[in-house]
Amino acid sequence: MPKILRILKGLPLMLLAAALLLGSAWTPPAAAAAAGEPDVRLILGDTSLSPGEAASVPVKIVAARGVSSYNVQIEYDPARIQVTGITPIYGNADPALGASDPKGYFTSRIDSKEGTVRAAWLDTSAGSAAEHPLAGEQVLFIVEVKAVGPVGGTALKLPAGNSEELLFAGSAFGENALPDILSVLVTGGNVSVISASRDNGPAATPKPAAVKVYLNGQEQPSYAEASSTADGSRTVTQIKVDNTKALELIEQENQSRLTLALENSSADRVVGVLNGTLVKAMEGKGAEMEVKTAFASYVLPAKMIRIDKVAEQLKAADSLSDITISVAMEEADAASASKAGAAAGKQGVALAATPVEFTVAAEYGGQRVNIDQFSGYVERSIAVPAGVDASKITTAAVLSKDGVLKHIPTRIIRETDGSYAAIINSMSNSLYTLIWNEASLTDLAKHWSRADVSDLASRMIVQGDVQGRFQPNRMISRAEFAAVLMRGLGLYNGESDGKSAALPKDVPSASWYAATVRSAQAYGLVSGYADGSFQPAASISRAEAAAILNRAAALRGGVQEQAGAANVLKAYRDGGRVGAWAQQAVASAVNAGWIKGSGGELKPNAALTRAEAAAMIRRLLVQNELINS
Repeated sequence: MPKILRILKGLPLMLLAAALLLGSAWTPPAAAAAAGEPDVRLILGDTSLSPGEAASVPVKIVAARGVSSYNVQIEYDPARIQVTGITPIYGNADPALGASDPKGYFTSRIDSKEGTVRAAWLDTSAGSAAEHPLAGEQVLFIVEVKAVGPVGGTALKLPAGNSEELLFAGSAFGENALPDILSVLVTGGNVSVISASRDNGPAATPKPAAVKVYLNGQEQPSYAEASSTADGSRTVTQIKVDNTKALELIEQENQSRLTLALENSSADRVVGVLNGTLVKAMEGKGAEMEVKTAFASYVLPAKMIRIDKVAEQLKAADSLSDITISVAMEEADAASASKAGAAAGKQGVALAATPVEFTVAAEYGGQRVNIDQFSGYVERSIAVPAGVDASKITTAAVLSKDGVLKHIPTRIIRETDGSYAAIINSMSNSLYTLIWNEASLTDLAKHWSRADVSDLASRMIVQGDVQGRFQPNRMISRAEFAAVLMRGLGLYNGESDGKSAALPKDVPSASWYAATVRSAQAYGLVSGYADGSFQPAASISRAEAAAILNRAAALRGGVQEQAGAANVLKAYRDGGRVGAWAQQAVASAVNAGWIKGSGGELKPNAALTRAEAAAMIRRLLVQNELINS
């Protein structure tokens, strides 16, 4: 039996971790390694919440070395926040089961009076041949917090310099060995208590809402009216367009955008309303509708509504003027916000804003059709809350039906008034939120792709292995490339224009990549071979990747066909090796900057590496203004 376990044998399991982790003979860990990267990065999530609101704060690590035990004490201000619970993500908190669980034993306690949280974990097999040390990126546990006021900033603090408050240890080897003390760098833990939520208590009497209507930026008086009503604890503001007046101007030349701007409103839900006749006229002019509020905005091209199809579904093809089209934005209620917070906690990311739900619907004769899938990208934005550091927002994420937050292409911009907004492009309607995610991969420190890969990792587009390694020089398979591209583009629904593609014969329906391949085929991004196969495990060549990227660009408007493809390729020594089928695609990819030669060569037939794939996909997203450069 290993010495560590012999020392601890017979102790109650509840004391097991404390006995190991709080030994006075140990030396406190350094705040970080004296030179280079620390052994462990301990990352606390950041969050903003209103008095009375609850949030989940993830505590995660990125470990360059194996961790066999830890002890963490978190201090907080009980006058501003309460800690209502600790949920282990890695480790079994059951005293009867923790000793034999491969994930080890976890124990914790909360002292609400002193404002402290203690958490400890032990790999009970440490020092044996069957040990299971923690490595790479892993959420350890979730701290459930509730704001009690007053408004202001606070922090979850982890004191360093005392092994009873912060200690991470590696495995012990040998009969008399003690575990290695690991160096730790602590980041995050900022908690902002913001102004009271409008979801608390009954809604106040809604104030009259002011709305301005613009056509191509020119204000149009008396073209719409706004009215607000109380719906339980929330305020709903509806903006009704004067369809007749708007139609007269839309039918004139060069009227391409109808903007409904709501001013001086504290509404939780804002709905812009117009009829099918106006939508049809806007579609004919290639016009779009914009709804603007203090917390979000939505720009919807009329063609995306596909009013003729909607009228057919409602059996109202001859009654367009009687079809009501509503474009709505709503700050999430407590239940929806809690779901997003729970998902963020499990994934080790932090929410940076109240989630917002976007919906479009058509109604006629008591029937309703939801319009939630589009044939192209539709732009919307979420305002970065006052007091939130815009640099701490990584991306927007959609809350999927399975309760997972997934990346959606996002750019952070600064408005003319100095505020910030997240510009989100998506092909569907759903619940979106802004997140902060500090991803770290252990094998990129000196690799040329570090910046590209790290950005995509923080956006949850790429990920490392169980040891936290990206393996940048490993070849990427066709299935993996499709998965990274689809995550980068924010396409998850598995169909395009309501049509679902059949799977290739060598893609099992139960495989991890089946949904990805189906979706990529439906959007026209990938295709199989003549024999009906997809060859998911095969490597993908640089030329094949260029062809797929060109198809992806078409979803955003496409790239111009390269008239002088042959001349572009002649600039490279191996340009003549590009097959005729790929010459246009490779030349366009070169001119767009997605592909860059090396040593005067394009290497079109070489197998693509994971690093090259990440760099090419990120360049595509940046060049198409889907993410920040």
